[in-house]
Amino acid sequence: MVLGAEVGLTLNYVIDSSCSKFKNRHAIGMAMEEPLTYKVFYERIVALAARLRDEGVEKGDHVAILGENSPNWGIAYLAIVRLGAIAVPILPDLPESDVHHILKEMQVKILFTTQKLIEKVYELSRELKGPVITLDDYEGTSGVISVTPFTRYLNEAVIALRSSSEDLVFPVVEEDDIASILYTSGTSGFSKAVMLSHKNLTSNAYAASSLMEVESGATWLSILPMSHTYEFTCGFILPLLYGCRIAYAGKTPTPAILQKLCSHEHPYVIFAVPLVLEKIYKKRVLPQIEKSRLLSLICKTNIGRKFIYRRIGKKLLKFFGGNLALMGIGGAALNPEVERFLSEAGFPYLIGYGMTESSPLVAGGPSGDKTIAIGSTGKPLSGVDVKIVEPDSETGIGEIYVCGANVMKG
Repeated sequence: MVLGAEVGLTLNYVIDSSCSKFKNRHAIGMAMEEPLTYKVFYERIVALAARLRDEGVEKGDHVAILGENSPNWGIAYLAIVRLGAIAVPILPDLPESDVHHILKEMQVKILFTTQKLIEKVYELSRELKGPVITLDDYEGTSGVISVTPFTRYLNEAVIALRSSSEDLVFPVVEEDDIASILYTSGTSGFSKAVMLSHKNLTSNAYAASSLMEVESGATWLSILPMSHTYEFTCGFILPLLYGCRIAYAGKTPTPAILQKLCSHEHPYVIFAVPLVLEKIYKKRVLPQIEKSRLLSLICKTNIGRKFIYRRIGKKLLKFFGGNLALMGIGGAALNPEVERFLSEAGFPYLIGYGMTESSPLVAGGPSGDKTIAIGSTGKPLSGVDVKIVEPDSETGIGEIYVCGANVMKG
């Protein structure tokens, strides 16, 4: 039994609820591999939390995660916040100098990383206070930095959990406690820290779920970094709320890799950045039209263009596995030409606007709303107030003020 009851909008409460309700369903795994069930997922979270507690991790401590997407990334994060400790996710593509700055400023107690990224912390090996745990089970290089493979560390924790007859006692975590400190690019110098509470993240996930019809148990393909709030909130917490399965791509999502993964996984939802769809449009869609004089002529009329786009749209859905209900698009502005194609092709997409400081979603969709114009970021989320301050008299452009449960603590 786990003691330390959570109430309200904590991540712990969300995970407890979902893992109890959906325990025999598939929860999380690498694409094209056997996933963990919610029951196993939960056991690993709790076991790792107990192990971290025994290592001296306490409520309010900082634990960093510098790694690519994987089930172990999610287990590590949820074990950290189970203790009331604060997770510090670090974007894998941050330069080494920024990684050093973050680890020093946060004075992290434990670091989770991978073979690909561990070189970024070699120079700090003497300054790291606690264990360095490799999420991909990298054994390390002798004499450089001492590491512990995640699977070994976790298996020992699971064995200890199963053999113990005592109730597990964890600190009580409140919804306003800080769950994550993320670093976002500043206008000058190093990236700046953003503090997000449990309530910031979970309230945003609940609000985002109202923008679409979520099919419980469906597969969500994850191609964006979990260390960014966009994928974390919308592509990790949100599907777990509804007992969905998350499949991690594990590779850079080139069109060829995406097609292979989608043909196997038949994803229901994918969250992407505009570049992904713009590449597909330029490499797969435009060539079909431009190489045919007849199609080029037909597309010069509105009726003809829409007819051709509809046919291509059906092929595009097949490209994504034939089961796609929603492609979430955010992180940058989408080319209007590409969006017009998606709209006229009948492709199920939703454009959102947000920022790390708002956990991240401020506005989006909702899916299927015909009143949303091409080039729009959609409507403000439920529970989020948005105001344009001092708009330009001609363009309407001004400073955006946002108020809601999703807005950072600082």
